[in-house]
Amino acid sequence: MKRLVNITCPVFALFALACSAHGQQAPDSISIRVITTFDYPGTGNLTGPQKINDSGDIVGFYEDSNGVTRGFIRFANGNFGAPIVAPNDTGNLTIASCVNNSRLIGGFYNLSDGTSHGFFFSSGNFSEFDVPGSTGTSVLGVNNVGDFAGGFTDAANNNLGFFSVGGTIRPVEVPRAVFTLAYQLNSSNQVIGYYLDSLGVHGFGRGANGGVALSDRSAGLSLH
Repeated sequence: MKRLVNITCPVFALFALACSAHGQQAPDSISIRVITTFDYPGTGNLTGPQKINDSGDIVGFYEDSNGVTRGFIRFANGNFGAPIVAPNDTGNLTIASCVNNSRLIGGFYNLSDGTSHGFFFSSGNFSEFDVPGSTGTSVLGVNNVGDFAGGFTDAANNNLGFFSVGGTIRPVEVPRAVFTLAYQLNSSNQVIGYYLDSLGVHGFGRGANGGVALSDRSAGLSLH
């Protein structure tokens, strides 16, 4: 997926604008207490956590003072692992976007041409993953049995979501959407994600039985 990081990071700002436009605000009874804060070690690093497993291990990415982006894992005891850098990263961008209870890490990296490619990382070993026939792939979520979800760009330059269960890859497409991403799935194969259309950013969910719920009135989510 071409420069997917430029899509996934600003989407939170777009989501905030969409909520504001539709008058959706958090209930007054909700409060948040900050327990701890952290940054990947190093002067000037910008840190973006992405996912957490049941043990409290956290993965994400950090950008250093030179604008280079690397993945990280922060273990439950507060210690950080070495920077996660995909072996074929020629675009100075590797993002660790998900982790399961076995510390199987998924993510994506960029080539110098801006295209993204998925990877898995476990016990110091990398393996690559691209949706067959795609021009770019990003792994965004992995469950505890090793099924996973993400986004890809097809040969027609459409940005679609996907999920892989038991080795079978299924695309996710919302008609009229600019892009669709499947962001996470659990061990019951329930999938959540979001998409962007002319009205803004919206969420969707797929139940274990294949039923789909959309967060707005947009019609026709296609799960192949």
